[in-house]
Amino acid sequence: LEDADKVDGAAPSSQGGFKEHWDALSSFSQGLLIVEGVVFFLACVLSGGFTNTLILLLSTIQPSVILYFLWWRSHRLDAQADLVVKYFSIGFFWTPLAAMYFELLLANVGMIFLLPFLGPIRVEDTDEDDADNVDDTDDGDDEPHKIKLTGAQLFVIALYTSFVVAALVEEVLKYTIVRFCPVPSDAATAGAPNYVARNDRNELGIRHASSNPAAHRATLIYFVAGALGFTMLETLGYVFGVGHHTNAMHQFWEEAWVLVIRNLSPVHVICAALQAANVIENQVLGKEMRLYHILAVPVLVHGAFDFVLFCTAPQSVGIAILGILIAAAIMVGAAWWAVKRWNTVSEHALSRSSWAPMPTSDRDALV
Repeated sequence: LEDADKVDGAAPSSQGGFKEHWDALSSFSQGLLIVEGVVFFLACVLSGGFTNTLILLLSTIQPSVILYFLWWRSHRLDAQADLVVKYFSIGFFWTPLAAMYFELLLANVGMIFLLPFLGPIRVEDTDEDDADNVDDTDDGDDEPHKIKLTGAQLFVIALYTSFVVAALVEEVLKYTIVRFCPVPSDAATAGAPNYVARNDRNELGIRHASSNPAAHRATLIYFVAGALGFTMLETLGYVFGVGHHTNAMHQFWEEAWVLVIRNLSPVHVICAALQAANVIENQVLGKEMRLYHILAVPVLVHGAFDFVLFCTAPQSVGIAILGILIAAAIMVGAAWWAVKRWNTVSEHALSRSSWAPMPTSDRDALV
């Protein structure tokens, strides 16, 4: 694929620096980045301590590294910086809120329909050793209590929560980031000015002036950017939701451990790549695919990953470790399949007409 980016053996020249791409951003995206930078700075200052500030800074590593190698390092001309900013921001600010709303709705509605099939659910008094770990509701009882689920009940609840409440909702919303969210742009071209325009690309030695930018790669970058925005905020929610300890360093190491595990489990990014491969096959290669075809594999992968963790986490340490290993195997297998799918569709897409999930005016600029 790298050979396709060269012309007559000439080495690629500059793809434009930060200033060129910044100048190409719409005024809205420039303002958005400034506001996000100020909010992030204030969050670090007001986080309540050095360790919290460090966690916030470390949370930027995953999206920064992935976007650098996937887009900025070698392919910044293939995707419009203006849209990368907007899709990431939509994923960070809007998608998690929409996910919370729909997941809460489906969780409550689903339990209403599932309860008649689950059978009686036992509520038991806790032992003294467990009393400190159970919320004691003030319902007139002096003794704290906890819910005891049978294996079958746990299986059904975990199945519904994993595949419907979590996987289906989140994958659909990540799909809508690129496909349906309005992202008007006043940038003149699909990239830095004078760096992607049809008559200017030839000066860089990147591609022949009459060739089209790799729209299939733009599709992948946009889907991954939206997923990275979503997973970054979700990760922060998990990290700062681990509980509170009087020992600040104990608190920090727990939060850091959760952050490391989340960064090493890029399920959202892998599923976004699978979605992108299906969209490329549908829009660029012309294969007829319904929405459920595009989302089926990502939902199954995401749901299976969550399902294994949901079922094994409440069990013994040995079973929990086994669950982590199985979930890791699912993630690695999905990553291998995503790479294989990407290689297949990108090879075919290079010789086809361009398509990119961007506003009409920007699509015209790619032709």
